[in-house]
Amino acid sequence: RKTLYNPNVMDGYQDFITALVADLLLNAAAATELTHWVATGEPAEFFPVDVQTIHVNIFKGRVNPAKAYTEIVNGQKGKTLSVKDMIYFRYLPRAGKFIPESIIATLKMFLAQDGYALKFNLDSLQNGNTIRQLIALGDKENPIDPEDVAKTQEEWDTKHKGGRTNRRVTFLAGQTITAIPLDATLEDMQWEKLQKYIVRAVAAGFDMPLIYFSWPDETNFANSEAEEKRFAMQTTLPLTVALCDKLNQFWVSQFGVDSMEEVHCIPNPKLQAATQLDLDREKKDQETGVLTVNEVRERRGDKPNEWGSKYIFSGNDFKRIPDEAQIAKDDEEAENPTPEPPPMIPEGVPPAAAPAA
Repeated sequence: RKTLYNPNVMDGYQDFITALVADLLLNAAAATELTHWVATGEPAEFFPVDVQTIHVNIFKGRVNPAKAYTEIVNGQKGKTLSVKDMIYFRYLPRAGKFIPESIIATLKMFLAQDGYALKFNLDSLQNGNTIRQLIALGDKENPIDPEDVAKTQEEWDTKHKGGRTNRRVTFLAGQTITAIPLDATLEDMQWEKLQKYIVRAVAAGFDMPLIYFSWPDETNFANSEAEEKRFAMQTTLPLTVALCDKLNQFWVSQFGVDSMEEVHCIPNPKLQAATQLDLDREKKDQETGVLTVNEVRERRGDKPNEWGSKYIFSGNDFKRIPDEAQIAKDDEEAENPTPEPPPMIPEGVPPAAAPAA
């Protein structure tokens, strides 16, 4: 439980869960690497792993087939993790597959349909694959000879058409000549309707409201409050929860349990119990302070040395380490003290007169 609320030194609980859920939605599977304490063998930290780089090794032909996980990065085989070092989450498999299809895979046909429609419409505008004008020759009751129609079409193509314009003008059989323009608009092509249909399909696959995509089409006076709440639940609320979790783990705990009521965060009792040891150590260090080597030597009655200002230590439980060379030097100076030099007489001042006999 402590490890779950403190997965690793970089991620908080909310970050860890969000990463796993995102992998499940996008890849239909999620992977987490475990590290264990050497002394007890218990889990120490959880690290989310890119599930797309994990290859599952299944040894068939056994009653209980053992599984191993091999990491593949840039086509190169990396480290292999055993079952105890990896937690592998996945959706239920389909059609006997071990790796199931994700929601993205089920929605890819909608995205492909949107791509095909966009390419067709662009080709139609660029290459002129749409009829822009009709030239009616006569009417149905008095048609012109089909050979004359073909000859007229050929002459028109020779004089007025190019490779990129293709079939922009066509002819209808008849006796009189009438030009009928045909102008296709974006509404006729239904681009906007097709885009909305694709977005609705993708949003429905993830159970997301359209307001999340900044499309308030379905929002009215009756459901505006509910739509705003759903928008907040999908946007600002997850960020707020993630920030509170991060603050609880890495920031609020530094002030001690008694100070948690003064900050605008929700204290996590499980997290408080998990970080109590760190709080005690921090409090003890703050009481004693952080000292340099020379400061510690001064407290212990030793003389400073030339490198003592470059390192810092905690003042807790710092025991004196005898320095034999320093002790011998101090003893020698105590036995043979250096004589003090005579006082210096400033220039221009005559020496003191000798006392009279």
